[in-house]
Amino acid sequence: MPGEQVILKGYYVDLYPYPNEEGAIPQTNVTQAEAQALCDAQDKRLCTELEWERACKGPDNRLYEYGDRYQPGRCEMGRPARLVPGGVNAGCVSDFGVHDLHGGVWEWTSSPWGRGDTKRAGHGARRQRRGR
Repeated sequence: MPGEQVILKGYYVDLYPYPNEEGAIPQTNVTQAEAQALCDAQDKRLCTELEWERACKGPDNRLYEYGDRYQPGRCEMGRPARLVPGGVNAGCVSDFGVHDLHGGVWEWTSSPWGRGDTKRAGHGARRQRRGR
């Protein structure tokens, strides 16, 4: 897919998946609207897909939060899905200090799904909710 430069303004992102507590099991099975309502209740909003990706890549724009080479064991990727408490995978943290961006629950973003696919436009992109 051809890319274009996008300038992101400063933003905040929670350090752990919702409920943003180290050691808490991430909440799952919520709709995008429910995720947005939980953010609204805390005066936060859902990240855009680009903000989520930037939080993962860190200041050096790496492919994964732990580096440029895929290492499935770092974030327990490639294994049967299971819920683990936020922050348990010590190697699965970006240089911005954001935990568990790979290998855990999917999170909602506010971005439309499909990047130009009009059949899917309007549906929330992957990733649960990580308020900012």
